[in-house]
Amino acid sequence: MNARLAYIPDKEFDRFLSALGQKEAREWNWLIARFRKSLVPFLRKRTQMYPSSALLSRDQFLEEVIEETLLKFYQIFETGSFENYGNLEAAVITTASFKLKEGFARLRKEQRMYFMEGDALSVMRERMNTAREKAEAEEAEKISEIQEKLEELNHEDKNLLLRYFSGEELQDIADDLEISPAACRKRKQRIITRLKSLVFKAFTLLAILFL
Repeated sequence: MNARLAYIPDKEFDRFLSALGQKEAREWNWLIARFRKSLVPFLRKRTQMYPSSALLSRDQFLEEVIEETLLKFYQIFETGSFENYGNLEAAVITTASFKLKEGFARLRKEQRMYFMEGDALSVMRERMNTAREKAEAEEAEKISEIQEKLEELNHEDKNLLLRYFSGEELQDIADDLEISPAACRKRKQRIITRLKSLVFKAFTLLAILFL
């Protein structure tokens, strides 16, 4: 709400300036209301080409600029020298112009960061999908190669491996083969070593699966 004053600030500027210096709430409320009233049309005129893709709406952007302008003006007032009310208005308009430029620069930076981040994520996902598809294709190829080489083993060796990797206990397999568990384990390792030599290109996958 625009506070009413018992005097006209531009006619009794020294009195008004003194009250501002003493941080009188009535004078400051009156000044801020006047500044807002003049800043809104000033800034709207200069943001007619506001980008529709901006992260902030135009009204949100203008409010940020106004708040930053008023804060900066207060800091300027603390150390500035003003001879009349026109000096105050000139100071706030000049400050608003700078804050508007800063706001647009920040807006462009945020937009670039936003789109860059989106592009980066898109590229990352694409690369991950490509890498995953490639890895899956390579793994399928290796497994297929292992299966082919597995068929080259004799029936007993292949049967021992299949039973072992299907979860059967080595003791049970050894009992069926009528050998000791130690001998069964050694035989299993020999078969795996032979299979590795048959599929040298798939060595890494075999190491993961069998060791």
